[in-house]
Amino acid sequence: MASVKYDLAVKTEIQRRLANAVNYNNWIYACLEPHIGRHVLEVGCSIGNFTEKLAERADTLISIDVVEEYIEMITARFGRQPNFRAYHLDICDPAILSVTRNKRIDTIICLNVLEHIEADLSALKHMHQLLTPGGRLLLLVPAFQILYGTMDKADDHFRRYNKRMARTRLEKVGFRVQKIHYMNLPGFFGWYFNGRILKRKVLPARQLASFDRVVPMVRAIENFLPPPFGQSLFVVSVK
Repeated sequence: MASVKYDLAVKTEIQRRLANAVNYNNWIYACLEPHIGRHVLEVGCSIGNFTEKLAERADTLISIDVVEEYIEMITARFGRQPNFRAYHLDICDPAILSVTRNKRIDTIICLNVLEHIEADLSALKHMHQLLTPGGRLLLLVPAFQILYGTMDKADDHFRRYNKRMARTRLEKVGFRVQKIHYMNLPGFFGWYFNGRILKRKVLPARQLASFDRVVPMVRAIENFLPPPFGQSLFVVSVK
């Protein structure tokens, strides 16, 4: 595996704060749930904010991450479950092909991970190769390069995406985009204010908690009236 540079303390603090955003996490999972199959590969499990939900649902769950400490953490949490395995692997590493051999992966879930990978096209090629025909890649990525600021840099983001950029990359490696939409319109302005104006490295916990309280209302509005832009981009693509 290629060497990975990261500030573990910053990355872990970001994930712990997100773990407390229950309404926000439930919103994301609601986007995923209709498309999740029985044999799942979670690319970039981090501290396991979604791993527990996936382990409860899937017949097979393989979780990978480039941060060895995270693999140790989620193995301690979920390792006794017979349907679960975790590996310290990079999705760009060919070794992933051996780990998933004969697993018939029908769903790959990649949440706020692709932006961390410099060779994102290589990662998408591997994901396409790993899926069974008709399998789905469920992808959540940060949206709009104009938002790229200190919080992106602190979390080792290479880029942010728009619909055209994501669709072009996915189709180039053989995926067919089934669904694509922006989400979290208020987060667009919050991310710009914190990362581009205030130059923060991490979203303040109190601000995230306040946002999480209004998520049910934001979710209901966006379900009824999809926003033309947002802080994130959600994509369902099919092999």
